[in-house]
Amino acid sequence: MTIIAQDVLARVGNVLNDDAMVRWTLQERLRWLHDALREIAMRKPAALERTSVWTLVAGTRQTLPDDALRLMDMPRNIAADGITPGYAITPASRGELDTQMPDWHMARASVRIKHVLYDYNTDPLHFYVYPPAVAGVKVETINCLNPAAITDPTDVLPVRDEYVSALTSFVLYRALSRESEDGSGQLAAAHYSAFAGALGEVQQAAQAAQTAGV
Repeated sequence: MTIIAQDVLARVGNVLNDDAMVRWTLQERLRWLHDALREIAMRKPAALERTSVWTLVAGTRQTLPDDALRLMDMPRNIAADGITPGYAITPASRGELDTQMPDWHMARASVRIKHVLYDYNTDPLHFYVYPPAVAGVKVETINCLNPAAITDPTDVLPVRDEYVSALTSFVLYRALSRESEDGSGQLAAAHYSAFAGALGEVQQAAQAAQTAGV
């Protein structure tokens, strides 16, 4: 089922008893909703997983597009038409290539990529390919979407419907974190815990479905 921003905003308004958006404005709630998507993407990248065809620049070092937060896999080469599949691409360790083939960055450029090298922890915005790419080579990637800003209640959210509860809890957490009344801090913390718990439940459900062969 497709989720639109209003699906979450309506739930938030009911809990806050502020459906008219007087105390917490629409712009604030939309901004917090975008923050929630970013948080989910960082904590659980598979929630915003998508398959894309990327066009490489010349050489070994490549940069993730602005609309991608991280590279999760690079399954195969893609022909120049952007559709026809080609040879498989396998992950490799930069340390192993550096040791076994220290001149690999200077190898002859190719239209067929054999290996992808990526370490999110040390360089999240770049990856390397071997052999060096000819400019314009296309590859299929599985990557985590960098969610665009939410600017309207009719905007479609790039997650499945099982994330509605998590999104709602996060927006409530941000709304109540701004308040100074007694108990608001505790409520905010409770909603953040609910957000984290919802992500855990979604992950467990996905694992159960995979085990059951769904």
